[in-house]
Amino acid sequence: MKRYCLVSFCNMYVLPYAKLYINPIIASGAECDLIYWDRDALNGAKDGFGECRKICYQRKITPESSAIEKLEGYIESRNFIVKELKTNNYDGIVFLQTHAAVACKGILKKKYQGKYIVDVRDFTLENYSIYRKLEDKVITNSFATVISSPAYSKFLPKYDYVIAHNFSPFPSEMVRKIRRSVFEKPIDPIQISFVGTVRFIDMDVKLLKLFANDVRFKLNYFGTGSEVLSDFCAKEGITNTEFYGSFTPEMTASFYQKTDLINNLYGNHNPFLDYALSNKLYHAGQLYIPILVCPDTYMEDISIQYNMGFVFDVNQPDAKELLYEWYHGLDRESLVKGCDAFIASVIEENTGFDKMIEKFLMQ
Repeated sequence: MKRYCLVSFCNMYVLPYAKLYINPIIASGAECDLIYWDRDALNGAKDGFGECRKICYQRKITPESSAIEKLEGYIESRNFIVKELKTNNYDGIVFLQTHAAVACKGILKKKYQGKYIVDVRDFTLENYSIYRKLEDKVITNSFATVISSPAYSKFLPKYDYVIAHNFSPFPSEMVRKIRRSVFEKPIDPIQISFVGTVRFIDMDVKLLKLFANDVRFKLNYFGTGSEVLSDFCAKEGITNTEFYGSFTPEMTASFYQKTDLINNLYGNHNPFLDYALSNKLYHAGQLYIPILVCPDTYMEDISIQYNMGFVFDVNQPDAKELLYEWYHGLDRESLVKGCDAFIASVIEENTGFDKMIEKFLMQ
């Protein structure tokens, strides 16, 4: 029986895209191991994927852990992973982060050349020339290297990358229910919703101050971390808001049903933000809800190309007025056509990824 493994420098529960590899591996009748750093030190108890064997390096790391503790964790987990790859004879390996593959470069060259996949989901250490040289060799010798955003090719070595979008279809009934309102006449207040984990507090505070108590708008934050913003608004007397903390996936539809614009305003001029395609873009495309994006980002390029959204510059004095006029004059037929075209392109590119995985499992 064939055996494959997925390698990660962090817990599996924060890497939902791992299922893109696990599902076809299991479906092929092969075994799948997960070799990773369990930063909760719970022997993988929180990580799911019960159909796989978990091989964990356990060292607890929290946001309060020192830089030295984190560095020691990386070194020790790297040594643990390399030892496992030497001991076992896998038919193929999938690295769920670029730097995990670079850290294992030696064993890959000796034992697994052309038998591994590198999955690139973020900008990592590409600012450093030494890292880029190592990364170049790791990517060149891979079976395939996968990127979740076409813009990642701008900071990566020249290579024929495979694209795998972070696209998970919503239930069809949910989609139909929310799409019904797309051609309804817009009314105030315009509901601007952030649905998901709240992380970029500084940007959110800027937005809340900008829209504070403007009766034409209502800002909603639904997800873990929104409590900080709720406390801020209570202190500042900002009332045109709504908040909800952690929620289950089944509740997602109820939040989007009360949404006119999807808030995807994270920031810009940061390589961790400028090249990525947010999950919210796929939500917008499926549900026909226009999306707000930051200027000078790849999200801007895509949202304009497909007529899916509005480029909102929080530092522009008349940003609110421009948004209000744009939303009330929105060509909704063009929005629907653009959303459909975007999702069609995503499905087509993901089909290419599926074909690559088939070949990988057949070698």
